[in-house]
Amino acid sequence: MIQRNAIFISHANPEDNVFTLWLGAKLSAAGYEVWADVLKLVAGQDWQRILEDALRNRATKVLMVGTAAGVEKQGVRNEIQIATDTAKAIDDKEYIIPLRLEEYKAPFLIVHAQRINFSKSWAAGLKELLEVLETYKVPRALTENAAFWRAVQLVHGKEPVAVEENLISNWLKFTSLPVQVHHYDFQGGIGMSIKKRLLKNSPIPLISKDRGFISFADYPSLQECMPENNITLMASCKSEDFMENGWPALGIEPWDARRHITEMLRQGLEAFLASKQLSYYEMSNKKLCWYGKKDVVPDSKIRFSWPNGIKGLRMIRGFSKKRQIHWHYGFSPQMSTWPEPHIKLRGNLIFTENGETVIDDVKKMHRLRRSFTKSWRNARWRDMMLALLYWISDGAEFLIIPFGEEKSAVLAIPPLTFTSPVSMQVENEEADPEDEDDPDDVEGPFADEELDDIAVEVEQ
Repeated sequence: MIQRNAIFISHANPEDNVFTLWLGAKLSAAGYEVWADVLKLVAGQDWQRILEDALRNRATKVLMVGTAAGVEKQGVRNEIQIATDTAKAIDDKEYIIPLRLEEYKAPFLIVHAQRINFSKSWAAGLKELLEVLETYKVPRALTENAAFWRAVQLVHGKEPVAVEENLISNWLKFTSLPVQVHHYDFQGGIGMSIKKRLLKNSPIPLISKDRGFISFADYPSLQECMPENNITLMASCKSEDFMENGWPALGIEPWDARRHITEMLRQGLEAFLASKQLSYYEMSNKKLCWYGKKDVVPDSKIRFSWPNGIKGLRMIRGFSKKRQIHWHYGFSPQMSTWPEPHIKLRGNLIFTENGETVIDDVKKMHRLRRSFTKSWRNARWRDMMLALLYWISDGAEFLIIPFGEEKSAVLAIPPLTFTSPVSMQVENEEADPEDEDDPDDVEGPFADEELDDIAVEVEQ
Protein backbone atom coordinates (compact mmCIF):
# COMPACT_ATOMS: atom_id res chain seq x y z
CA MET A 1 0.00 0.00 0.00
CA ILE A 2 1.29 3.47 -0.94
CA GLN A 3 2.43 5.55 2.05
CA ARG A 4 1.17 9.13 1.63
CA ASN A 5 3.05 11.21 4.18
CA ALA A 6 4.49 14.10 2.16
CA ILE A 7 3.42 17.71 1.53
CA PHE A 8 3.88 18.90 -2.05
CA ILE A 9 4.26 22.64 -2.77
CA SER A 10 3.12 23.70 -6.23
CA HIS A 11 4.45 27.12 -7.21
CA ALA A 12 5.68 29.30 -10.06
CA ASN A 13 9.38 28.86 -10.77
CA PRO A 14 11.33 31.13 -10.32
CA GLU A 15 8.80 33.84 -9.33
CA ASP A 16 7.72 32.23 -6.05
CA ASN A 17 10.94 30.43 -5.15
CA VAL A 18 11.75 32.74 -2.23
CA PHE A 19 8.44 32.03 -0.50
CA THR A 20 8.61 28.32 -1.31
CA LEU A 21 12.10 28.03 0.16
CA TRP A 22 10.92 29.80 3.29
CA LEU A 23 7.76 27.71 3.65
CA GLY A 24 9.48 24.42 2.81
CA ALA A 25 12.16 25.05 5.45
CA LYS A 26 9.53 25.94 8.08
CA LEU A 27 7.40 22.87 7.39
CA SER A 28 10.46 20.62 7.25
CA ALA A 29 11.62 22.01 10.61
CA ALA A 30 8.14 21.23 11.99
CA GLY A 31 8.70 17.59 11.08
CA TYR A 32 6.88 17.29 7.75
CA GLU A 33 8.25 15.74 4.58
CA VAL A 34 8.12 18.47 1.95
CA TRP A 35 8.63 18.38 -1.83
CA ALA A 36 8.82 21.15 -4.41
CA ASP A 37 10.73 21.74 -7.62
CA VAL A 38 13.18 24.14 -5.91
CA LEU A 39 14.84 20.94 -4.72
CA LYS A 40 16.10 20.56 -8.28
CA LEU A 41 18.70 23.17 -7.39
CA VAL A 42 20.55 20.36 -5.64
CA ALA A 43 22.16 18.36 -8.42
CA GLY A 44 22.81 14.64 -8.65
CA GLN A 45 19.36 13.05 -9.04
CA ASP A 46 16.54 12.87 -11.56
CA TRP A 47 14.42 15.42 -9.72
CA GLN A 48 11.73 15.70 -12.39
CA ARG A 49 10.80 12.04 -12.01
CA ILE A 50 11.18 12.15 -8.22
CA LEU A 51 8.89 15.17 -7.91
CA GLU A 52 6.26 13.72 -10.22
CA ASP A 53 6.25 10.54 -8.14
CA ALA A 54 5.92 12.63 -4.96
CA LEU A 55 2.94 14.49 -6.40
CA ARG A 56 1.14 11.42 -7.74
CA ASN A 57 1.97 8.78 -5.15
CA ARG A 58 3.44 10.22 -1.94
CA ALA A 59 1.68 13.55 -1.28
CA THR A 60 -0.99 13.58 1.40
CA LYS A 61 -1.68 17.27 0.73
CA VAL A 62 -0.78 19.68 -2.08
CA LEU A 63 -0.17 23.34 -1.22
CA MET A 64 -0.67 25.71 -4.15
CA VAL A 65 1.18 29.01 -3.84
CA GLY A 66 -1.34 31.50 -5.19
CA THR A 67 -0.14 34.62 -6.99
CA ALA A 68 -1.61 36.38 -10.01
CA ALA A 69 1.32 35.45 -12.24
CA GLY A 70 1.87 32.01 -10.73
CA VAL A 71 -1.55 30.54 -11.47
CA GLU A 72 -1.14 31.46 -15.15
CA LYS A 73 2.01 29.38 -15.58
CA GLN A 74 1.52 26.11 -17.42
CA GLY A 75 3.67 24.15 -14.99
CA VAL A 76 1.43 25.14 -12.06
CA ARG A 77 -1.73 24.31 -14.02
CA ASN A 78 -0.31 20.90 -14.93
CA GLU A 79 0.38 20.18 -11.28
CA ILE A 80 -3.13 21.30 -10.32
CA GLN A 81 -4.58 18.92 -12.93
CA ILE A 82 -2.52 16.01 -11.62
CA ALA A 83 -3.44 16.90 -8.04
CA THR A 84 -7.14 17.11 -8.95
CA ASP A 85 -7.04 13.66 -10.57
CA THR A 86 -5.21 12.29 -7.54
CA ALA A 87 -7.76 13.85 -5.16
CA LYS A 88 -10.55 12.00 -6.97
CA ALA A 89 -8.60 8.74 -6.94
CA ILE A 90 -8.00 8.86 -3.17
CA ASP A 91 -11.37 10.50 -2.43
CA ASP A 92 -9.95 13.56 -0.61
CA LYS A 93 -11.91 16.76 -1.25
CA GLU A 94 -9.37 18.77 0.78
CA TYR A 95 -6.35 17.35 -1.02
CA ILE A 96 -5.43 20.75 -2.52
CA ILE A 97 -4.90 23.65 -0.10
CA PRO A 98 -4.46 27.02 -1.88
CA LEU A 99 -2.24 29.64 -0.21
CA ARG A 100 -3.03 33.25 -1.07
CA LEU A 101 0.07 35.48 -1.30
CA GLU A 102 -1.86 38.10 -3.27
CA GLU A 103 -5.18 38.44 -5.08
CA TYR A 104 -5.51 36.08 -8.04
CA LYS A 105 -8.19 34.44 -10.17
CA ALA A 106 -8.35 30.86 -8.98
CA PRO A 107 -8.17 28.17 -11.69
CA PHE A 108 -11.54 26.47 -12.28
CA LEU A 109 -10.44 23.18 -10.73
CA ILE A 110 -9.80 24.76 -7.30
CA VAL A 111 -12.16 27.73 -7.40
CA HIS A 112 -14.17 26.40 -4.44
CA ALA A 113 -11.20 25.48 -2.24
CA GLN A 114 -10.75 27.44 0.98
CA ARG A 115 -7.60 29.59 0.83
CA ILE A 116 -5.11 30.28 3.61
CA ASN A 117 -4.13 33.94 3.65
CA PHE A 118 -0.40 34.73 3.56
CA SER A 119 -0.83 38.18 1.99
CA LYS A 120 -0.79 40.17 5.24
CA SER A 121 1.78 38.12 7.12
CA TRP A 122 3.75 35.02 6.24
CA ALA A 123 4.00 34.20 9.94
CA ALA A 124 0.22 34.45 10.44
CA GLY A 125 -0.37 32.34 7.34
CA LEU A 126 2.07 29.69 8.56
CA LYS A 127 0.32 29.54 11.93
CA GLU A 128 -3.04 28.93 10.24
CA LEU A 129 -1.52 26.37 7.85
CA LEU A 130 0.05 24.37 10.69
CA GLU A 131 -3.31 24.32 12.47
CA VAL A 132 -5.00 23.07 9.27
CA LEU A 133 -2.38 20.34 8.82
CA GLU A 134 -2.98 19.25 12.41
CA THR A 135 -6.74 19.17 11.76
CA TYR A 136 -6.23 17.02 8.67
CA LYS A 137 -3.88 14.77 10.69
CA VAL A 138 -1.05 15.10 8.20
CA PRO A 139 1.67 12.77 9.49
CA ARG A 140 5.05 14.06 10.60
CA ALA A 141 8.04 11.94 9.71
CA LEU A 142 11.52 13.39 10.02
CA THR A 143 13.53 12.19 7.02
CA GLU A 144 16.58 13.17 5.04
CA ASN A 145 14.24 15.66 3.33
CA ALA A 146 15.23 18.24 5.95
CA ALA A 147 18.83 17.99 4.77
CA PHE A 148 17.69 18.66 1.20
CA TRP A 149 15.95 21.88 2.24
CA ARG A 150 19.01 23.00 4.13
CA ALA A 151 21.18 22.29 1.08
CA VAL A 152 18.84 24.26 -1.18
CA GLN A 153 18.89 27.25 1.17
CA LEU A 154 22.69 27.21 1.23
CA VAL A 155 23.26 26.53 -2.46
CA HIS A 156 24.04 30.21 -3.09
CA GLY A 157 25.41 30.79 0.38
CA LYS A 158 28.78 32.32 1.13
CA GLU A 159 31.29 31.60 3.82
CA PRO A 160 32.10 34.31 6.37
CA VAL A 161 35.67 35.56 6.38
CA ALA A 162 37.67 37.05 9.25
CA VAL A 163 37.65 40.57 7.83
CA GLU A 164 36.01 43.43 9.74
CA GLU A 165 33.01 45.05 8.09
CA ASN A 166 31.50 48.44 8.96
CA LEU A 167 27.72 48.39 9.13
CA ILE A 168 25.04 51.02 9.38
CA SER A 169 21.65 50.48 10.99
CA ASN A 170 18.29 52.21 10.59
CA TRP A 171 18.37 53.45 14.21
CA LEU A 172 18.71 57.13 15.07
CA LYS A 173 19.74 57.82 18.67
CA PHE A 174 18.50 60.70 20.80
CA THR A 175 21.60 62.25 22.32
CA SER A 176 19.51 64.39 24.65
CA LEU A 177 15.90 65.01 25.68
CA PRO A 178 14.30 68.00 27.41
CA VAL A 179 15.46 67.88 31.02
CA GLN A 180 12.00 68.05 32.62
CA VAL A 181 8.41 66.97 32.09
CA HIS A 182 5.81 69.43 33.42
CA HIS A 183 2.25 69.00 34.62
CA TYR A 184 -0.12 71.86 33.79
CA ASP A 185 -3.73 72.56 34.70
CA PHE A 186 -6.27 74.94 33.22
CA GLN A 187 -6.97 77.60 35.83
CA GLY A 188 -10.66 77.48 36.73
CA GLY A 189 -11.22 74.33 34.68
CA ILE A 190 -12.19 73.90 31.03
CA GLY A 191 -14.80 71.96 29.09
CA MET A 192 -13.66 68.55 27.83
CA SER A 193 -14.55 69.29 24.21
CA ILE A 194 -12.60 72.56 24.31
CA LYS A 195 -9.66 70.86 26.00
CA LYS A 196 -9.62 68.09 23.39
CA ARG A 197 -9.61 70.65 20.58
CA LEU A 198 -6.80 72.68 22.21
CA LEU A 199 -4.59 69.64 22.70
CA LYS A 200 -5.23 68.42 19.15
CA ASN A 201 -4.44 71.78 17.55
CA SER A 202 -1.48 72.69 19.75
CA PRO A 203 1.77 73.20 17.81
CA ILE A 204 3.57 71.87 20.91
CA PRO A 205 3.22 68.17 21.87
CA LEU A 206 0.90 67.70 24.84
CA ILE A 207 -0.48 64.63 26.61
CA SER A 208 -3.85 64.84 28.35
CA LYS A 209 -3.76 64.17 32.09
CA ASP A 210 -6.70 64.65 34.49
CA ARG A 211 -8.06 68.21 34.03
CA GLY A 212 -4.84 69.38 32.37
CA PHE A 213 -1.91 67.91 30.48
CA ILE A 214 1.80 67.07 30.65
CA SER A 215 4.43 68.45 28.30
CA PHE A 216 8.14 69.08 27.81
CA ALA A 217 7.29 72.70 27.02
CA ASP A 218 8.02 75.64 29.30
CA TYR A 219 5.27 77.91 30.66
CA PRO A 220 5.93 80.97 28.42
CA SER A 221 5.81 78.88 25.25
CA LEU A 222 2.47 77.34 26.24
CA GLN A 223 0.99 80.72 27.16
CA GLU A 224 2.04 81.99 23.76
CA CYS A 225 0.23 79.23 21.87
CA MET A 226 -2.81 79.35 24.19
CA PRO A 227 -3.26 83.09 24.82
CA GLU A 228 -6.97 82.82 25.58
CA ASN A 229 -6.61 80.14 28.25
CA ASN A 230 -5.05 80.54 31.66
CA ILE A 231 -2.83 77.61 32.52
CA THR A 232 -1.04 76.86 35.77
CA LEU A 233 2.21 74.96 36.24
CA MET A 234 1.37 72.36 38.89
CA ALA A 235 4.62 70.38 39.19
CA SER A 236 7.73 69.25 37.34
CA CYS A 237 9.66 65.98 37.15
CA LYS A 238 13.05 65.15 35.66
CA SER A 239 12.59 63.29 32.38
CA GLU A 240 15.07 60.61 33.41
CA ASP A 241 13.22 59.96 36.68
CA PHE A 242 9.89 60.06 34.84
CA MET A 243 10.93 57.24 32.48
CA GLU A 244 12.54 55.23 35.28
CA ASN A 245 9.97 55.59 38.05
CA GLY A 246 6.88 57.15 36.53
CA TRP A 247 5.11 59.93 38.45
CA PRO A 248 3.46 58.41 41.56
CA ALA A 249 1.79 61.68 42.58
CA LEU A 250 -0.09 61.70 39.27
CA GLY A 251 -0.72 57.95 39.28
CA ILE A 252 1.55 57.40 36.26
CA GLU A 253 3.35 54.05 36.22
CA PRO A 254 6.83 53.71 34.60
CA TRP A 255 5.51 51.83 31.54
CA ASP A 256 2.90 54.57 31.02
CA ALA A 257 5.52 57.29 31.48
CA ARG A 258 7.64 55.77 28.70
CA ARG A 259 4.57 55.62 26.50
CA HIS A 260 3.93 59.34 27.14
CA ILE A 261 7.56 60.19 26.32
CA THR A 262 7.34 58.17 23.12
CA GLU A 263 4.13 59.91 22.10
CA MET A 264 5.53 63.40 22.69
CA LEU A 265 8.67 62.55 20.73
CA ARG A 266 6.51 61.23 17.90
CA GLN A 267 4.42 64.40 17.82
CA GLY A 268 7.55 66.53 17.92
CA LEU A 269 9.25 64.70 15.06
CA GLU A 270 6.12 64.79 12.92
CA ALA A 271 5.82 68.54 13.47
CA PHE A 272 9.48 68.89 12.46
CA LEU A 273 8.99 66.82 9.28
CA ALA A 274 5.91 68.86 8.41
CA SER A 275 7.95 72.05 8.85
CA LYS A 276 10.25 70.69 6.13
CA GLN A 277 7.16 70.55 3.88
CA LEU A 278 7.18 66.76 3.76
CA SER A 279 3.86 65.01 3.23
CA TYR A 280 2.65 61.81 4.82
CA TYR A 281 0.71 58.77 3.70
CA GLU A 282 -1.01 56.44 6.16
CA MET A 283 0.14 52.86 5.61
CA SER A 284 -2.02 49.78 6.17
CA ASN A 285 -0.47 49.38 9.65
CA LYS A 286 -1.60 52.95 10.51
CA LYS A 287 2.01 54.21 10.53
CA LEU A 288 2.69 57.45 8.68
CA CYS A 289 5.20 57.34 5.83
CA TRP A 290 6.83 60.75 5.29
CA TYR A 291 7.98 61.68 1.78
CA GLY A 292 8.59 64.69 -0.46
CA LYS A 293 6.31 65.71 -3.31
CA LYS A 294 7.35 67.06 -6.70
CA ASP A 295 8.01 70.66 -5.71
CA VAL A 296 9.60 69.81 -2.35
CA VAL A 297 12.48 67.39 -2.91
CA PRO A 298 14.61 67.28 -6.07
CA ASP A 299 14.23 64.57 -8.71
CA SER A 300 17.99 64.49 -9.19
CA LYS A 301 20.57 62.60 -7.18
CA ILE A 302 21.28 63.92 -3.67
CA ARG A 303 24.89 63.73 -2.60
CA PHE A 304 25.40 62.96 1.11
CA SER A 305 28.61 63.02 3.10
CA TRP A 306 29.22 63.01 6.85
CA PRO A 307 32.56 63.38 8.69
CA ASN A 308 32.50 59.73 9.82
CA GLY A 309 33.03 58.62 6.21
CA ILE A 310 29.46 57.75 5.29
CA LYS A 311 28.88 59.16 1.83
CA GLY A 312 27.07 58.42 -1.39
CA LEU A 313 24.73 59.64 -4.11
CA ARG A 314 21.08 58.71 -4.48
CA MET A 315 17.70 59.76 -5.86
CA ILE A 316 14.72 59.83 -3.49
CA ARG A 317 12.11 60.81 -6.07
CA GLY A 318 11.71 59.98 -9.73
CA PHE A 319 9.51 59.14 -12.68
CA SER A 320 9.23 55.70 -14.25
CA LYS A 321 8.91 56.00 -18.02
CA LYS A 322 8.21 52.28 -18.17
CA ARG A 323 5.16 52.55 -15.91
CA GLN A 324 4.34 56.24 -16.43
CA ILE A 325 4.19 56.86 -12.71
CA HIS A 326 6.00 59.00 -10.13
CA TRP A 327 7.70 57.33 -7.18
CA HIS A 328 8.74 58.89 -3.86
CA TYR A 329 10.95 57.36 -1.18
CA GLY A 330 9.73 57.90 2.36
CA PHE A 331 10.16 56.44 5.82
CA SER A 332 7.97 55.65 8.80
CA PRO A 333 9.59 56.59 12.15
CA GLN A 334 8.96 54.31 15.12
CA MET A 335 9.81 55.72 18.55
CA SER A 336 11.14 53.70 21.46
CA THR A 337 12.69 54.44 24.85
CA TRP A 338 14.27 50.99 25.26
CA PRO A 339 17.11 50.24 25.70
CA GLU A 340 17.54 54.00 25.29
CA PRO A 341 15.55 56.64 23.42
CA HIS A 342 15.84 56.12 19.67
CA ILE A 343 13.95 56.12 16.39
CA LYS A 344 13.76 53.19 14.00
CA LEU A 345 13.14 54.06 10.34
CA ARG A 346 11.28 51.78 7.93
CA GLY A 347 11.65 52.71 4.26
CA ASN A 348 8.89 52.47 1.68
CA LEU A 349 7.72 53.91 -1.63
CA ILE A 350 4.73 56.12 -2.31
CA PHE A 351 3.39 56.37 -5.88
CA THR A 352 1.67 59.42 -7.35
CA GLU A 353 0.05 60.14 -10.70
CA ASN A 354 1.61 63.57 -11.22
CA GLY A 355 4.17 63.97 -8.45
CA GLU A 356 1.44 65.32 -6.16
CA THR A 357 -1.69 63.14 -6.05
CA VAL A 358 -1.24 59.79 -4.31
CA ILE A 359 -2.78 56.79 -6.09
CA ASP A 360 -6.00 56.11 -4.21
CA ASP A 361 -6.17 52.43 -5.16
CA VAL A 362 -4.61 50.63 -2.17
CA LYS A 363 -4.32 47.31 -4.02
CA LYS A 364 -2.61 48.98 -6.98
CA MET A 365 -0.19 50.71 -4.60
CA HIS A 366 0.63 47.34 -3.01
CA ARG A 367 1.17 45.67 -6.39
CA LEU A 368 3.45 48.50 -7.50
CA ARG A 369 5.59 48.21 -4.37
CA ARG A 370 6.03 44.47 -4.89
CA SER A 371 6.92 44.69 -8.59
CA PHE A 372 8.69 48.07 -8.69
CA THR A 373 11.29 47.23 -6.04
CA LYS A 374 11.68 43.55 -6.84
CA SER A 375 15.33 43.88 -7.88
CA TRP A 376 16.29 46.64 -5.43
CA ARG A 377 18.95 45.66 -2.93
CA ASN A 378 19.66 46.82 0.62
CA ALA A 379 22.33 49.22 -0.64
CA ARG A 380 19.69 51.20 -2.50
CA TRP A 381 17.26 51.33 0.43
CA ARG A 382 20.12 52.34 2.72
CA ASP A 383 21.30 55.14 0.46
CA MET A 384 17.79 56.51 -0.09
CA MET A 385 17.34 56.67 3.69
CA LEU A 386 20.68 58.47 4.06
CA ALA A 387 19.94 60.88 1.20
CA LEU A 388 16.57 61.86 2.69
CA LEU A 389 18.12 62.30 6.15
CA TYR A 390 20.87 64.46 4.66
CA TRP A 391 18.32 66.62 2.85
CA ILE A 392 16.16 66.97 6.00
CA SER A 393 19.13 67.88 8.20
CA ASP A 394 20.81 70.16 5.63
CA GLY A 395 23.90 68.01 6.02
CA ALA A 396 24.18 68.52 9.79
CA GLU A 397 25.11 65.76 12.25
CA PHE A 398 21.96 66.22 14.29
CA LEU A 399 18.28 67.19 14.15
CA ILE A 400 16.90 69.56 16.76
CA ILE A 401 13.24 68.84 17.55
CA PRO A 402 11.75 71.83 19.41
CA PHE A 403 9.33 71.53 22.33
CA GLY A 404 9.09 75.20 23.21
CA GLU A 405 11.58 77.99 23.90
CA GLU A 406 15.03 76.45 24.45
CA LYS A 407 13.43 73.05 25.08
CA SER A 408 14.37 70.46 22.51
CA ALA A 409 15.34 66.87 21.78
CA VAL A 410 18.52 66.25 19.81
CA LEU A 411 18.64 63.37 17.34
CA ALA A 412 22.04 62.18 16.06
CA ILE A 413 22.53 61.90 12.27
CA PRO A 414 23.52 59.63 10.49
CA PRO A 415 22.17 56.37 12.00
CA LEU A 416 24.07 54.22 14.48
CA THR A 417 26.97 52.28 12.98
CA PHE A 418 28.54 49.01 14.06
CA THR A 419 31.61 46.95 13.27
CA SER A 420 31.26 43.24 12.58
CA PRO A 421 34.35 41.07 13.21
CA VAL A 422 33.52 39.05 10.07
CA SER A 423 32.19 39.75 6.58
CA MET A 424 30.84 37.67 3.69
CA GLN A 425 32.76 36.66 0.62
CA VAL A 426 31.52 38.46 -2.48
CA GLU A 427 33.87 37.19 -5.17
CA ASN A 428 32.25 36.23 -8.47
CA GLU A 429 28.98 37.76 -7.35
CA GLU A 430 26.42 38.11 -10.12
CA ALA A 431 25.52 41.66 -11.01
CA ASP A 432 22.10 42.99 -10.13
CA PRO A 433 19.58 42.51 -12.95
CA GLU A 434 19.00 45.56 -15.11
CA ASP A 435 16.02 47.56 -13.92
CA GLU A 436 14.48 50.24 -16.10
CA ASP A 437 12.79 51.76 -13.06
CA ASP A 438 16.10 52.16 -11.21
CA PRO A 439 18.31 54.78 -12.89
CA ASP A 440 21.02 54.48 -10.25
CA ASP A 441 23.92 52.05 -10.31
CA VAL A 442 24.46 50.14 -7.07
CA GLU A 443 27.89 48.78 -6.25
CA GLY A 444 28.13 45.67 -4.14
CA PRO A 445 25.80 42.75 -3.38
CA PHE A 446 23.01 43.02 -0.86
CA ALA A 447 20.02 40.89 0.15
CA ASP A 448 16.81 41.46 -1.80
CA GLU A 449 14.63 42.85 0.95
CA GLU A 450 13.63 46.20 2.44
CA LEU A 451 15.61 47.88 5.19
CA ASP A 452 13.84 47.01 8.44
CA ASP A 453 15.91 46.25 11.51
CA ILE A 454 18.72 45.25 9.15
CA ALA A 455 22.34 46.32 9.37
CA VAL A 456 23.85 46.98 5.96
CA GLU A 457 27.29 47.89 4.68
CA VAL A 458 28.69 51.37 5.12
CA GLU A 459 30.29 52.82 2.02
CA GLN A 460 34.04 52.94 2.54
